[in-house]
Amino acid sequence: MPAPPGGALDIFARLLADALGPALGKPVLIDNRAGAGGLIAARRVAESAADGHTLACVHSGFVTLQAMGGSPGPLDLLRPLAKVSRTALTLTVRADAPYRSLQELIAAARGQPGRLSYASGGIGSPSHLATLRLADSAAGLDWVHVPYKGGGESDLATAAGDVDFSFSPIGTALPLLRRGRLRALAVTSAQRWPALPDVETLTEARFPGLVIEPWVGLAAAWHASGPMVGPLGEALPTALARPGFIAKMHSIGALADFAAAEPFATQITREIKTEAALLRRLGSGLRR
Repeated sequence: MPAPPGGALDIFARLLADALGPALGKPVLIDNRAGAGGLIAARRVAESAADGHTLACVHSGFVTLQAMGGSPGPLDLLRPLAKVSRTALTLTVRADAPYRSLQELIAAARGQPGRLSYASGGIGSPSHLATLRLADSAAGLDWVHVPYKGGGESDLATAAGDVDFSFSPIGTALPLLRRGRLRALAVTSAQRWPALPDVETLTEARFPGLVIEPWVGLAAAWHASGPMVGPLGEALPTALARPGFIAKMHSIGALADFAAAEPFATQITREIKTEAALLRRLGSGLRR
């Protein structure tokens, strides 16, 4: 697990482990190895035995790290096995902020160049890139980036008014939204998100084509060929389709979304190329 305990990714992985255990006939344990954008976890799995018992939880952030260059990247070390879920980001402001819509927030940013600030989960994180993409789509908005160590910290900073807004994974923002400490202005999904049915998409907010749906998947070491690899591929679709698991996923702002190894690997390859082109175009913004 390339994240510390307690975050949205960790919570999801533990739900998945609970669902997979019965299907595989043995317990699935979580080993948190956070740090270096996922490289620490990826290296741990790459150095594991070939029996297929040690897997990596991978996510969209691995694509960004891979696209940034450096050798080896985390996805050079791992063989994709399956995509298991997807989610979206939500743009939030503090509950008593004067902005009732994304267009009002953008109008305020245009009227005060360089004055509004936004939080992210770190430089190059999905939340950071989402804001850069929004600014690019809105013809170069000028606002101040305040990076934090993760989505949880950036949400708290937004709720406290330390920054004006942030993009955040829906799963990490939901508790503060439900407690009335944040207000959601938009979601990055192609359609309205089930957990936030009254919040418009970026497309509805007049940014057509700006769709960001981060995913989570499983990967193994390239040399893994043990007896668990095949049964895992068979067990995953069954586990993901169970009504109880689907309901738990909805409660944390995620959707089950299975893709087998080959289409998942094809998706990753395509996204690395797209992300690399985006980083080249928005490269100056990554330093802000």
